[in-house]
Amino acid sequence: MRPDDGVPGPLGRVVRLVRVVRGRKREVVRRLADGTAPRAGGWWRVGLDEARVLALPRPGGRDAGPAADHAAGPARSRPLRWAVRLVPPLVVRRPGPRDVGGVHLLVTKSGGAVLLDPGAGVVVHERAVPFDAAYAGRREAVAAYLPVRPGALSADRRVLREPLVAGRPLHRADVAARRAVLRDVAARSASAAGSGRPGGASAAVAAAVDAALAAAPRLPADLVAALRADAPALRDAAATWPAVVAHGDLTGENVLLADDGAWGLVDLEDARPLPWFADALSLLLRDPDLGPSWAAGREPDLLAPLHLPGVAPDERAWGRAAALLAAAHHAGQHGGDVARTLPPLWR
Repeated sequence: MRPDDGVPGPLGRVVRLVRVVRGRKREVVRRLADGTAPRAGGWWRVGLDEARVLALPRPGGRDAGPAADHAAGPARSRPLRWAVRLVPPLVVRRPGPRDVGGVHLLVTKSGGAVLLDPGAGVVVHERAVPFDAAYAGRREAVAAYLPVRPGALSADRRVLREPLVAGRPLHRADVAARRAVLRDVAARSASAAGSGRPGGASAAVAAAVDAALAAAPRLPADLVAALRADAPALRDAAATWPAVVAHGDLTGENVLLADDGAWGLVDLEDARPLPWFADALSLLLRDPDLGPSWAAGREPDLLAPLHLPGVAPDERAWGRAAALLAAAHHAGQHGGDVARTLPPLWR
């Protein structure tokens, strides 16, 4: 046992997380040294200042250790953010054909790397596992109605280069700005639904309902009762809902908002056919101000842009279906747990 393992309480938690952060930074330095990181010379700032990235499991691992509690919400992620602040960024010099200036490198859960080069205005995603064959088509489908910058995928589908989207994460903006982007997402999604295939995501909705029911013993009793009451209607309604190729993981971290109000999307890896309301509701349910306000009936017109002719405007059903879809996808693709992911989203 290390000496700091026995430190009790919040201080001990921060001490253990500091050790996790240092380990992740050493991993980045190793990647730079052995050439597995994107090949660019210059000064690299190994800051890893996103707690979300630090909390991800190591490649091949099943658990992120003490950082895993980040998923439980802001209160538990606070010690992790303190740990990040306490560990200074490392600056590493990597020889190369050109000096690219300040470059940020993040190690991803899949064992790849993300290079952010503000000087060149470029983001490079290098993956250990190639993007799947349908990725480019899904990205193009999303870009047809949402603001997505064009990207260039290498022939082996392991490297994606795309423009660096300007702005700050939407969740750091004020409520009015977040409300405006949410309504814009809803309006754009509704416009795309006209060409969507009814029932195109019914299998995904049914699978999400089944995943939540399987987790019922670990869910709150009132949520389980509501889920069992709603499940048949959700399955039936999904057969009538138009499907679009949605972003698939729309949160305030994946929307970047510029000072002039323009916004753009990042992280298209989860794009897939979903009901047309999925992205807007995903953004809404994760918003700490708008989500509870909408659920309490204080934002009666917030989702009005989603209403479609001939489709029942059942916003409550949309919200619950979106929560189920998000929880099931997080569990299936990102190592999450429906029993932990679903309750904060369920309205």
